[in-house]
Amino acid sequence: MGLIPRAKVLLTIGGTFFLGFGRLILITVAFFCALYFYFRPTFVHDGSETPIIPPQCIDPNELLDDERISPIAPRVN
Repeated sequence: MGLIPRAKVLLTIGGTFFLGFGRLILITVAFFCALYFYFRPTFVHDGSETPIIPPQCIDPNELLDDERISPIAPRVN
């Protein structure tokens, strides 16, 4: 078997592989469509109703000077 016939068979198999899962794909799409039409905007939301608060800026030197952080381990000779 040469390169061209083998490539043709591989492309045919690869191109039609997902057809075996057609029923599963259709059931999944139908299920999520039903959920979307039942719940409407509460099923998929974009977070536009949630206020965005920027995080508090903390000085890195203040964090490094904190005594709760363990000091650098001493060098071992």
